[in-house]
Amino acid sequence: IATCCPSCMMQLRHGVQRHKWNARVMHPVELLSQSLKRTPAKK
Repeated sequence: IATCCPSCMMQLRHGVQRHKWNARVMHPVELLSQSLKRTPAKK
């Protein structure tokens, strides 16, 4: 779950933990960073 709102992030994390869902809550920039780390660099 990606959101750039700190308040929403806290509420979503609480809901994910409360319901024991297998999900991560992160900022969109964190999601982009992870995606770029998994992409091989072009030469």
